[in-house]
Amino acid sequence: LSVMLMASYVAMSMKMSMMPMMLGMSSMPGMTMPSTSSTIHSQSLSDTRLSILYSYYSNSQQQLIISFVGSIPTGSIKKIDQSSQSKMSYTMQTGSGTFDCIPTITYLYHQDNYAIGVQSSAIIHSYYNVQGYALGNEWNSNLWVVYRCFDELSLSLRCETKVRASIRGSDSSIDAVQEPAGDVHNSGGNFINLFLGASYRLQRHGFAAEYGIPCYQNVTGIQTVNNAIFYVSYFLIL
Repeated sequence: LSVMLMASYVAMSMKMSMMPMMLGMSSMPGMTMPSTSSTIHSQSLSDTRLSILYSYYSNSQQQLIISFVGSIPTGSIKKIDQSSQSKMSYTMQTGSGTFDCIPTITYLYHQDNYAIGVQSSAIIHSYYNVQGYALGNEWNSNLWVVYRCFDELSLSLRCETKVRASIRGSDSSIDAVQEPAGDVHNSGGNFINLFLGASYRLQRHGFAAEYGIPCYQNVTGIQTVNNAIFYVSYFLIL
């Protein structure tokens, strides 16, 4: 039985282009009107996760782990764009605003310097937050292979599939007309990502990093898509 507490810090940016017609301009025949663009940034502490991991089955080569994870809403759902003083869209908020349940089951197999893992999990947003909406529930699955170069260093390859439902409800203070990301109908989708990672452990301290590229993205409505995903983590074994 293990207990784990994980805090996350999220930094995001989004580039938006405003077309001439949205600016109230009309083009003359043969004249090309320029569009304007701006980039907004959002960063802060994200939601905190408290996990209880129970090893249901274990032998010298295999392990089956059942995890009960609770997400604590320490992230923000009230982020404001300082340049326009308008509220940022749902995807630029750093938290869900709800206490969420994340059931997870993991199977591990290892032999010599190799290890294989399979994991299935769900993120359940069971009620609406104080702003009047609930993020879409998610189902995630992961398959990874790890090669231990030596005792301290390991390299990994991971494939992630993600199915995300649309947002329920809406936040009346988010502009759904001028910005497509502010419309709850433009949320949800199916994703497949591929990650290359490395993990370094020195006694009780560990560092890990993963760089991912999207292999498949099928979104609902009009949405931004990912170009790359980068994770960095530090862990302490007590």
